[in-house]
Amino acid sequence: MNKMKKILLIVFLLLAVGMVYLIQTRIGLEKFYQDVKYEITSRISKSKTPETQEETQVEQDSIPQGGYTLLEKFDNNLEPFPDNETALYTYYKFPFTKEFKEEERNKPMPDKLIVATMKPTEEDATTAFQMNMEGRLSDLVERGLRFRVGNCYENDKTDIYGNKPCVTCNIAVFTPNKADALKTIHVFPEYSYDFYYEENNFPKWKVTDALMNIPFDYKLYEETNDNLKQIGFEIQKSEMFKEE
Repeated sequence: MNKMKKILLIVFLLLAVGMVYLIQTRIGLEKFYQDVKYEITSRISKSKTPETQEETQVEQDSIPQGGYTLLEKFDNNLEPFPDNETALYTYYKFPFTKEFKEEERNKPMPDKLIVATMKPTEEDATTAFQMNMEGRLSDLVERGLRFRVGNCYENDKTDIYGNKPCVTCNIAVFTPNKADALKTIHVFPEYSYDFYYEENNFPKWKVTDALMNIPFDYKLYEETNDNLKQIGFEIQKSEMFKEE
């Protein structure tokens, strides 16, 4: 009997080591940990009472637009773009027009801008937006959706975020899929967002509306436009605007 127990124990240990090896080589332990934690968080959220669920919704869905929550806009395609090609042009190309550059020059800026030394990575930002949408961007992320991070600046409005480290970053939506791009910029049309850092939470970086103006990162959008062009993501020119 003892011999059988030893054999079973050895088999169990070998299986456990094999599982750890597969996780490490295929997806990485950190990614596995994040996926598991996200799944647990989602299940806990679904099991909450209506009262606590409403509180969580208000906390997570912190970027309301046009009287709707982001989830409502995403799920029901509320306030869709009247012209998809113009929408894409406006997001990716309008920053290089005379009109935008004039607006950028006249935009009020903080008295002192400090370049952030600690800022979210592209993966951090993508995870933050995905969590903000309660996982609704998962399929889009699998198809290549990324939130690219450009120049970031320290945000002194830390009291709003419970004195957590906060930065305001330039963000560019990148995806090889036009439909996914439209879906994403429909709910996240801004060029910059605030990210605040929570060391002991997942994800560590949370995203919300930008509370501070920062200079537009032309280099980020030049690179994004070049990359989109390289993969055949063509953006039609608009007669409404003239590029410089």
